[in-house]
Amino acid sequence: MNLFPDMKTVVSFGTLEIKWYAIIILFAAIMTYYLSLQEFKKFGYEKNIMEDFFVYTFGVGLVGARLWFCVFYDFKYYFFNPINLLKVYEGGLAIQGGLVFGALFAYWFLKKRNISFLRMADAIAPNILIASFIGRWANFINQEAFGPIVPESFYQYFPSFIKQGMYIQGNYHLPTFFMESMGCLIGWLLIKFVYRRFFKVKRGHLAYSYLLAYGIIRIYVESFRTDSLYIGPLKMAQMTSLAFIIVAILGYSGLFDRFIKKRKPYILFKVTHMDQVVYDNLKKEYQVGILDKDLKEYIKEHKISHDEFILVSDEEALLKQGTSLGLYTVGYHVPAKNQVINDLNKIHGILKQNIHFTYNEV
Repeated sequence: MNLFPDMKTVVSFGTLEIKWYAIIILFAAIMTYYLSLQEFKKFGYEKNIMEDFFVYTFGVGLVGARLWFCVFYDFKYYFFNPINLLKVYEGGLAIQGGLVFGALFAYWFLKKRNISFLRMADAIAPNILIASFIGRWANFINQEAFGPIVPESFYQYFPSFIKQGMYIQGNYHLPTFFMESMGCLIGWLLIKFVYRRFFKVKRGHLAYSYLLAYGIIRIYVESFRTDSLYIGPLKMAQMTSLAFIIVAILGYSGLFDRFIKKRKPYILFKVTHMDQVVYDNLKKEYQVGILDKDLKEYIKEHKISHDEFILVSDEEALLKQGTSLGLYTVGYHVPAKNQVINDLNKIHGILKQNIHFTYNEV
């Protein structure tokens, strides 16, 4: 065993080597998972859903990132040397390819499980900035993703290890990896601690904020990089980033809402002696269901999304079961919180017991 045999390797066992590149990328993914899991738990979903989603989406995203790089870097070379597609440890992952492939898979995965794609995107997308913040240091280790030649004096205020790492092929180069890494960290802090706290955030807006932030950062940084992927005379990363920005602007404008099928949210009741008049009035604004079977069976039979309904019950055990299934979350098309409370309070006085209901805003 040889520990730290060179700058790029953690440990080697004969011909087997564990590279820093792989360790950093994996750590970046784990941090994104951890941060996203905290958001996911607030929605009331079971942890195992997030675990499955993370493992599968990370795998698909990794494949997508590798294919994106190989296709736009040197398609002919990789086509005739397919074994080299597996040499991820040498570098060559395009994060935008991972995002595109990962998003497509995520849409399919979540649709199969009746979970809102936009809600999951809101929970995860901003934290991808942390993955980029960490992951760009893998590029530093591999001495890639750098800019043009700069004088040695450029690094007078940088730590010596960065200066040494950016001495490539006999010259010092602009640390574009560092520029993007810091930009992503600042973007994440602004979204999490400024945008979320001081602005009205609707469903999908956190995901759009990621696309906007990363799109702007990448367009700027890519203008300095000397190892960009091209499609014709244009830099692929800048074109993709421009598409991200356009999608974000259209999303903020509400254009996509026109294509999202909206239906009345569910109110599921497991209560006694509900007045028929109140029941009929509620049906004007909600899809009202009487829970006459197992909760999971009811969800499956009626194909109800996890974030489309409110559970009302006079049985604490049932309420807890509903919470564990994530049934208390309310989406962008659900009426305002006060309206829901007022509607449910109409029922309160005619029940044998006080009702319990849960409501958690996005």
